[in-house]
Amino acid sequence: MNLFLQEYHPECHSSIVFIHGGGIGSWMWDPQVAYFNDYHCIVPDLPAHGKSVHVPLRSVPDMAKMIADLIRQKAHGGKAHVVGLSLGAQVTVALLSIAPELVDHAVVSSALLRDLGMKWLYSPGFIRFLFRWGFEPFKNSRAYIWINMKAKPTIPMKYFKNVFEDNRHYTVDTFTALMAANQGFLMPAGLEKVHAPVLITAGEKEFKVMKQSAADLLAVLPNARAIIVDPQGKLPMGCEHAWNINLPELFNQAVEAWLHDRPLPDQFGELPESKNKIGNLDEK
Repeated sequence: MNLFLQEYHPECHSSIVFIHGGGIGSWMWDPQVAYFNDYHCIVPDLPAHGKSVHVPLRSVPDMAKMIADLIRQKAHGGKAHVVGLSLGAQVTVALLSIAPELVDHAVVSSALLRDLGMKWLYSPGFIRFLFRWGFEPFKNSRAYIWINMKAKPTIPMKYFKNVFEDNRHYTVDTFTALMAANQGFLMPAGLEKVHAPVLITAGEKEFKVMKQSAADLLAVLPNARAIIVDPQGKLPMGCEHAWNINLPELFNQAVEAWLHDRPLPDQFGELPESKNKIGNLDEK
């Protein structure tokens, strides 16, 4: 296995695999690694990200196969809880479809599973054009990255150095491959056979297609619940999306409750389409 990964608390009995979002490395899980110190935490860098920049990024199912191999090799008992956000959530969904036996509990946070339409906007040629003219000239500019982080509050400023280093490693090829993988992944087959409990999340201000994707996923998984992270819409969309790093206490409490089959914190709203599906999950 060529992916770079870090392991924490290997002496603990149960394993959790954290799968990061696109464009940033596994450092985004630092608040979770610190909190879940009673779990064996496995935190890889996906292909073309972080310290796995040497690994080619091909597709979401390809990354899911890598994570499946990782679980077989590293997780205690060959099985793990899996927590994924954004691109990592797509990888988690793909993993559930190809190797559900490897997953104990799963958290799927903001997984895009629908076609966005307007395919010309996501064509390789147009993506390469955008990168070369809109990003590549500025990717080594600390001022540019700082201003963008201030203008689009998704990642807290204390992680500026991490974001800057991640941006420096971007190339037109890796960016194009990332966008193609993200936009090209749709709902996979076989999810109706998944019996692991799956928590699905989306933010109130996230794009409609993200909440529709959450509802679609809920409809096919036999043992799932879908929630709205910020039901009052008080946070910027980017903060809702990367809520593990913007609301780490709430995120950690929610994940911990889910892994233990306990009621979730009461700050969440139910995804409207989920009201007839949640059953008695909170009564476990």
